[in-house]
Amino acid sequence: MNGTEYLADVYTPSRVGLRSGSIQQLQIAASHLDAFSGGVSIDQWTPELVTRWMQAMHKAGMSGSTINSKRRAILTLWRHAFDQGRHPAFPRGIAKAREPKRAPRAWTADEVGAILQVCRGQRGMVADLPAADWWESLVLACYDTGQRISALRTLPTEDCDLNTGWILIRAEAQKVAADMVCGLAADTIEAIGRIYDAARDCVWPWPWHPNTLWSRFKRIVLQAGVRYPAKKSHCDLFHRFRRTSGTLVDAAGGNGAKHLGNSPAVFVQSYLDPTLAGSQVHLLPRPVAPQPTFRVVG
Repeated sequence: MNGTEYLADVYTPSRVGLRSGSIQQLQIAASHLDAFSGGVSIDQWTPELVTRWMQAMHKAGMSGSTINSKRRAILTLWRHAFDQGRHPAFPRGIAKAREPKRAPRAWTADEVGAILQVCRGQRGMVADLPAADWWESLVLACYDTGQRISALRTLPTEDCDLNTGWILIRAEAQKVAADMVCGLAADTIEAIGRIYDAARDCVWPWPWHPNTLWSRFKRIVLQAGVRYPAKKSHCDLFHRFRRTSGTLVDAAGGNGAKHLGNSPAVFVQSYLDPTLAGSQVHLLPRPVAPQPTFRVVG
């Protein structure tokens, strides 16, 4: 039984309340290791095999964070197999990939405005909705709430109350497994109102493969001409809105960590853009250097 089979036949049926996103990440890692190893049985996994797999990913140009994410998924399955008596050894001695800590980057309000301008020029339809209205309302919701795109993209219409200006992000769509209520600004409410239909299952229907959402939005961002590294993976697109929302709330004197539902430590490390949050240098007492009474020449 290889990793993919173990995930489907043993691990997933033994868990209660496992998020679909978590299952997907486990599937990606397990299938990747299965392909690398030739489908070796999970009871034959060794630290040497997993390390060689990680080294191959590094040579292929994967980032340290991506490699470590796959490593965590594999160790999750391995530990479960050990606990179930399906692997003879507990996973040990598998070092993490080097993962440089980058400063979080966010957009300014003006850059979000440039993105909105491009959204308003979109032609065609998304499902049965004007594409311009669909994209504008989604971008404004991302900006206001700082919520993950996975939660907003599947937001049930019943969890969006345009009369009160609040949306409910249910615990099942949150990493922290807790409901979160998010407020919407007046222009966001108006934009959502143009596409809202209580008869639909979700506020923002997307009739195509989920991956195409990132491709379409990347074109919008590049057309807007805002700061976005050309080689950056798609995952930074919508997540940059999360950093933007939290950073700008914090810079305005609010609580950015609470706004995003993060701990202060996670917020500072992963979401707060120091270039927009304001410099702390003004808190330093300034050194005083009296002017010399004579000038040294030579």
